[in-house]
This record gives sequence, structure tokens and C-alpha cells, in this order.
Amino acid sequence: MSSSVPTTIGDHIERFLEQRAARSPHTARTYRTGLTHFSSYLSERGIALTDSPALLTRAVALDFIPWLARQRFTPDPTSPQRELSMRSRQLYVRAVSGLYRQLALEGTIPLAYGDYAALNTEMNKATAFRPPPIEKRLPSDGVIEAILEAVSQPPRELGRSDLGEAQRRRLELIWRRDQAIVQCLYSTGMRVGELVRLRREDLDHTDQGAWVRGKGGRTPRRFALQAHLQ
Repeated sequence: MSSSVPTTIGDHIERFLEQRAARSPHTARTYRTGLTHFSSYLSERGIALTDSPALLTRAVALDFIPWLARQRFTPDPTSPQRELSMRSRQLYVRAVSGLYRQLALEGTIPLAYGDYAALNTEMNKATAFRPPPIEKRLPSDGVIEAILEAVSQPPRELGRSDLGEAQRRRLELIWRRDQAIVQCLYSTGMRVGELVRLRREDLDHTDQGAWVRGKGGRTPRRFALQAHLQ
């Protein structure tokens, strides 16, 4: 590690990476990549590595996050440009956060350590993975009709002449069960989770229906099942 006292942003970055390398060379390599991107970002803001770390404000750290998300990189000359993965962005932002932590502890940036803790929380939230909302689509009428038609047909195995009575009965029960599952979901609007939680005591053979409890034992609802309880 260099014995000279760091005075510039570049000096502080190198010292930070040297200290990291002493503990974990792999982490240091990843952080170096992240801080190289940070250096490019600083240059676009008009901040040079030869400048004082006093220019590294809270806003500079936070604005790095959307800047990084907008960048497109080429992993090799034959590959198209693409954005960084969420995991890579998280690691690179963590490198910047680690640098800020060290500088805040030393008092070399305009940020008290207590304020750094709040900044770190905000940076973590900004890079938290948020999956895109799943588009909910209802199946088309054609798909529904195809499913209903498929379950209405007995399985081919039932036509085999070498089946024993027990095997034939078992296959028929499985077929009837599958029919009941599809018909219940289609005709009642029952949720899959509600259907699989049904127990014998929930069935009402007199009125040909069933009492269904929602998730967490919410107020039960009654569905008419008709032919499936015959």
C-alpha cells in the first residue's frame, strides 16, 4: 500500500481498492470495475480524479445510480451492446457506497457518518430488484374449449383389453377427478388454491355444493358443484 497521504479522488480510490485487495482480491477486482465506471461518470459531470474528494456530495452518489442504468456495454468486440445486469449494478453501487463510507469516517467529504448511513440505505433501495408486473391474461375462448374437449374424452388406456378391473376403475377415477377439477375452475371461478384445499367435510352432497375457505381461513364461500357430487 502506498505510504503517501491521499489528497485527490483518484488517490482515495486507489487506497480504498488496495485495502479491499488485502482482504478479498476477488471483491477488489469487482469494485475496481465499479469505480472505473464511477470515474467515467464523474468525468461526465466535470469532476476529475485529480480533484478534491470534497466534491463527492450526496447528490453525486445518488445520480450515479440512474447513470449506470442508462449505460450500454459490449462484453467483447463481437457482441452487441447491452445494459448491465441488476446484480452487476448492485455490486458497482456497493463499491461507491464503500468508498463514501471510508471518506465519511475520515471526514474528507461533506457528509457526516450518520448522514452516510441514510445515504447507504437510499442507495440500497434504489438498486433493489423490482420484477416487472406480470401481465394477467385470460385464456381465449378457443383455448378454454380445447381444454374442456380434452378432459371430456376418456384416456386411451381405458380402451385396452388387457386392463384388470382394478386398473380400469383407477384410471376412470383419475379421469373423473381431472374433469371435476377443470369444470370447477371453469364454472365457479374458484381459485386453484381454494380447490386443492377442499376436504370431504367441505362437500355438501344434499345441495350438491361445497364450502370453500380462502387463504388464511377467511369467510367461506359456497359453490354449486352439481354433477361432480353425484
